[in-house]
Amino acid sequence: MELGPFGVLNNDYKRSLRGLHTPMPAWKTGDPAFRSLLDHWLNDVADNIWPAWQRGNWVGAAAATKEAAAKAELELAVRLYHGQGQSQDVLTETPDVPATADGRKPTHEWHYKIEDALVLDPIYLYVKPPVTSFDFRASRTIGSNYLVYDPTFETQRFERLFWGRMSDIQPSTWDIKLHFERPRPWTVATVLDVQNFRWVVAGGDFVTHTGVHPSLLSGHCIQGILGGCSVLDALLDDGGAIDPATFRAIQKYMVDWGDRRVFAGVHYMTDNIASWTLARRLIPHLFNNAAQVKTFAVQAITEHSRVFADIVEHFDSDNSARGMLIDEFGAPS
Repeated sequence: MELGPFGVLNNDYKRSLRGLHTPMPAWKTGDPAFRSLLDHWLNDVADNIWPAWQRGNWVGAAAATKEAAAKAELELAVRLYHGQGQSQDVLTETPDVPATADGRKPTHEWHYKIEDALVLDPIYLYVKPPVTSFDFRASRTIGSNYLVYDPTFETQRFERLFWGRMSDIQPSTWDIKLHFERPRPWTVATVLDVQNFRWVVAGGDFVTHTGVHPSLLSGHCIQGILGGCSVLDALLDDGGAIDPATFRAIQKYMVDWGDRRVFAGVHYMTDNIASWTLARRLIPHLFNNAAQVKTFAVQAITEHSRVFADIVEHFDSDNSARGMLIDEFGAPS
């Protein structure tokens, strides 16, 4: 059975469409350079990961293998992440970060739901006692759960640095999604009969982004990378020394955003490849300290992303998506 497109956007998302080739406000190099960069990336994705949907047809070399490649990828995800056979469900594991001050180590699922806008103990949104709960402080807004990764960094400052410039630095995610119209993993797993596939709905209090629009690219993945880069760029602008523990914590946090979407079954591993490669190509044109930020982001992805390591290890050596990843980030040492 041939897979069809999935192009649903609700009215709120439609209002975020700005045109596929419209540069983000922070773009420094002019419209023609942005169009050239984006077109090269779109073609690379259509040839190596997932074809574009244009006027009723799948376009790109990836069209010829999309069903077989998607099924193999989802079957691998079941084995690696969904708790089948000898494996543990990765969402029940904890990120590789120190325990909180009270000894807690929240799971990936806890973080995943917060990153999909779940506010824990929301009563504190309306009642303002002198001390609120840890769960509320770690979930009150985008970036609050970084508190778990680095309790020494002032949380509200991190939130501002991580999210404050996002509208200026991220590409037009919704236009890209409509360009590819890739169906979500649950749909593909159902159509192609991928056994034991599981899908976890995040269930945010005010909004949920869990699979109600096309899959590629992963907004959380590219936002995590660009948000972490924005934090580092601001710290470099300030000119002070950056504690090595904070440096590593930001790197872990920025890649875990995208990885957790794969762990939950709402994105493909190859959605992350698309997001990582686009982010890497955009970074030199967006940040004041571009060279240092690019090195920081590449190191974060190649050294701290579990999904990156799994793609390198478990995808066939002749897999075109893996080849695109290696071409962009280099072969592992």
